[in-house]
Amino acid sequence: MKNTENHVGVLPSWAKLDGQQETQPSRFYLGGVGIVIPARNEAEQIGLTLESLLSQTKLPLRVIVVINNCTDGGATANKARSYRAVEVIEMTNNPFLKAGALNAGVARILESTKVPEFLLTMDADTVPDPDFLMNTTNVMWHRPEVGAVSTVCDGKKGLGKNWSEKTLATLQRLEYARAGFTRIRLNIHTMSGAGSMIRMQAAMDVIESRGELFAQRMDNLVEDFETTLEIKRLGWKCVNNYYCHVQTDLMVTLPSLMKQRIRWVHGTINELRRRGWKKESWLSALTMWYALLSIPVFYLWVLLVGYHLTFGTPVPTDFWFLAIVIVFQAVSVYRLGWRMMLLAAFTIPDLLFGMIRHVWIVTSLVKSFVRRSFKQPYRQSKLSW
Repeated sequence: MKNTENHVGVLPSWAKLDGQQETQPSRFYLGGVGIVIPARNEAEQIGLTLESLLSQTKLPLRVIVVINNCTDGGATANKARSYRAVEVIEMTNNPFLKAGALNAGVARILESTKVPEFLLTMDADTVPDPDFLMNTTNVMWHRPEVGAVSTVCDGKKGLGKNWSEKTLATLQRLEYARAGFTRIRLNIHTMSGAGSMIRMQAAMDVIESRGELFAQRMDNLVEDFETTLEIKRLGWKCVNNYYCHVQTDLMVTLPSLMKQRIRWVHGTINELRRRGWKKESWLSALTMWYALLSIPVFYLWVLLVGYHLTFGTPVPTDFWFLAIVIVFQAVSVYRLGWRMMLLAAFTIPDLLFGMIRHVWIVTSLVKSFVRRSFKQPYRQSKLSW
């Protein structure tokens, strides 16, 4: 694997370490990318991920796979080691799960006297576009106030073995495409766990502030969201960009989907309650309130339409909302092609999926307020740089 040139020169003002002068050499390999991939029982998936990273138009400086509590007899570790350019860390008893694995990889990178200017954390089942590293680092270079760039995720095609699994995967592809269309690009509320490019200086700021990049707490269910809030708290912006694109794995059974989404939303609510209304959390709080309030509004509209259809003449205004929904559902997934746009315009599958979404949101809300774990303090690690 090729290495980016070891640049030494004037350090940009946004990349200085404390007390460093402009004429001093940078501690960074300017433009270089270090990648950390936590992997648990991903022997079947990780090969495609590594191949896509090692064949980028801009090659990474380092790729570190952290074997995270695997129970597959070494299959994931052996697969990762089959790529000569890949470093492997094995963690067999990691109580902090993904956060602990990510921190171990970051600590390995920071042991060097020279570190990459950018840090990419990526899931082992995610496949980036060929120009992903080039496009993402270009965003960072042109916007020095940005501390992190989130990927825009699409669901992988062709998942599922039967009709029900294929249908669920297709609905998630619509959901992911719509999420990419609607996200606030200037200051997104969360980085994607599937892939996030972090400016190393921003990562160092977080580590200096609290001792670790990803909070090592037993109740940290959404390490990507929690770290996003911490990066924003320290004054950096977090954005996404359509040219920073990946494809990620999807849940193909309803129980696995519900488990995944309840963990995400439960963890998000916990973190918002822990931090309160702050500069880094208010946008996320508004997003969550919007999601909660949209649930009763939807069912009140359904009841109103049902009442008018049953006991009186339908009122034209009852269907204005539906017309707006149809147009939005179709336009927001345009990147998936006209067939998927027609499916989205049909609306009924999306509405049914939305009702499932309401279940996991309400369940997560109940879990957050019943359980008190969100009040636990941070556990500081011994990471240093």
